[in-house]
Amino acid sequence: MKIKSLKRLFCYHKWIQVGNPYLWDHGKTKRVDVRCIKCNKLSNVDIFDTPKRRWA
Repeated sequence: MKIKSLKRLFCYHKWIQVGNPYLWDHGKTKRVDVRCIKCNKLSNVDIFDTPKRRWA
């Protein structure tokens, strides 16, 4: 395993928003593309499911 993948595996992610939020499943959840500022991982998360302390 590369060091970068190990770092990403054990990273306590801190997310920043990289896209515009959009509704999913007929407006039930609001989703957004986010990127971790520590390990650069790109992900798509539910805005209301991610704890506030994890946003940068």
